[in-house]
Parts: sequence; structure tokens; C-alpha cells
Amino acid sequence: MFTNSKYIKKRLHEIIENIDLIEPIGNHELKRHLVYKVVCGENKFVVKFYFKQNKWCREVFCLRHLANAPISVPKIIRYGIFDDGVEWVLLNFIEGFTLNSTITDISDDNLQAIYFNIGAHLSVIHSNKHNFFGSIDKNGNSLDNFKTFRDYHDKLYTSMIDHLNKFKHDNESIIKKSLKIYSSMFYILDDVKVASLCHNDFNLRNIMVSKTDGDYKLSAIIDFEQSFPCDVDRELIYFYLPLLENNPLLADSFKHGYEKYGQINIDKLYEKKDFYTLYKGLEICSWAKDNAYDYYLNGVKLLEDVIIKTRSKTKF
Repeated sequence: MFTNSKYIKKRLHEIIENIDLIEPIGNHELKRHLVYKVVCGENKFVVKFYFKQNKWCREVFCLRHLANAPISVPKIIRYGIFDDGVEWVLLNFIEGFTLNSTITDISDDNLQAIYFNIGAHLSVIHSNKHNFFGSIDKNGNSLDNFKTFRDYHDKLYTSMIDHLNKFKHDNESIIKKSLKIYSSMFYILDDVKVASLCHNDFNLRNIMVSKTDGDYKLSAIIDFEQSFPCDVDRELIYFYLPLLENNPLLADSFKHGYEKYGQINIDKLYEKKDFYTLYKGLEICSWAKDNAYDYYLNGVKLLEDVIIKTRSKTKF
């Protein structure tokens, strides 16, 4: 499917007529979905084909749900399912660049303005509350009916352990020590009472900027196929805390933007940081060794950092 250009062209022409140009964009090598820029005369579109379960429904729900919110996201034009079960969505094309590809070209003052808007956009997403955790269908209903965060986590944890046990790791002791520390922190699960919509892949690759009269501005947040109700602190730990540690000025701009619609509890973030760092490292190690070994090593490094930190604490 991922190498069948005839299939792709046929399906694209079923979605939209009078195509002048088809250009692949996105990370097709990950084999999660296929994304194409399609030019039809003066008009440009993005077409996405989804090949992983429960990705299409998340993106369809989020983009429809956020269409009238005070943030910029892609606009859904049409969506559907082919007769072979492949899900698709047609979006407007957003001109610009991903922030990770152009951040070094942007002045410090301009970046601060962008990060203020990034914070505001994320807080709008987080302001959407739900009465369940986990996967969501295209109409905003729960697919798993997890009423508590612990229920949601327990399913992920069981699956992660199964995958970790399927192969031998380069350093089994790191995995075992990490799991022991991680399981000792499960009390954090019961502290999460509110299910908030989270992007769950919030990074510079999914933030679009455009340039006008020499200045860059935030043009859209993209790629919502990972989105579902979760713990907002996890997203803030992964995005905001590294920013706070590496660039306090940008972190301050982000925080002020976020506080237009929400609040950041910095004490809670640091309380949960090791827990979510371990989760991220273990999750990476559960699948990446034979698929992306460098990424697997990044996962191991995350685990080692927490182990070293925990060991130093116990000495005092």
C-alpha cells in the first residue's frame, strides 16, 4: 500500500478532481499514514490517508471540534472511508514552515511573540474537558470508556510490559530498575481527576509558522491524530519543562500565553516529571530497538537519567 503509487493516484482522483500536482509530504517512512499536497489550479489541499487504527477519528473530531475555537488549526473540507476500509481526510493547505525547520532564522523578540501564541493555543486545546480518558471517536465519544486515569493507564502499562518482554534488551538491569521505580510512583495516577483534551504530539514539527513583512507568526497547530483526553501535566512536562530549563525567556512567553485560558502548576509538573520521563523511556524501549535503534538509545538514556537521579536522592 505504501509503495503503490497507482492506488494512491486512483484514490486521490476519487476525492478531488482536476489535479495538476501531487506531492508527498510528511513522514511516510513511519508507515502510520500518507500525506499529500494536492494542487488544483489556484487551489491547494492536503490529503491524508490513515493506516493505523483510531488515528483518523481523533483528527476528524479534534479539527471539527476546534474549528470555531480561538486558535488556528487545519480546516476539514471532506472526510470519509474507502470501500477497502482506508480512512481519509481532505484539508485546506496551510502555507508556511514547521517551526523546527526555521527556528534558527527567527529573532529572539519574534520568537517570544510566537511562543506566547503557542502557549495560548495549547491552553485552548486543554480547556476542552471530557468525562473519560483515552481514545475518542469522530463524534467525541469514548472508545474505551475509561472513567479514571488509572484505568486508562493500566491498559497501556499491561501492553507496554508485554512488548518489553518480547525481546532481550541490551541492558536488562536498566529496564528492571526503571520498572521498579515507575511502579512505586503509581500514586500519581489517582491525583489526575480531570480529563482534558491533549494534542499528545505537541512539538516544533507540528507547529506551523508563516513569514510576512520580515516577521514570522504562528499559522497553525497541525497533526491531531494522537489527540485524546488525558492528563495535561504530561504534555506540559514534555514541552514546557525542557523549554524552562533551556530558554527561560521563551518559557516565560509560553507561560503568559497559556495563562490566557489555563494555569500551570509548576510544583505538580516537577512532582510528576520523573514518572512521565520513565513512562516515555519505557514506551520507547518497548518498540524501538528493531525499528529505530538510535531512538531506542534515547529511551534508555531517559531511564538512566531518572535512575541516577533516584540513586543520588537515596544517599542523603
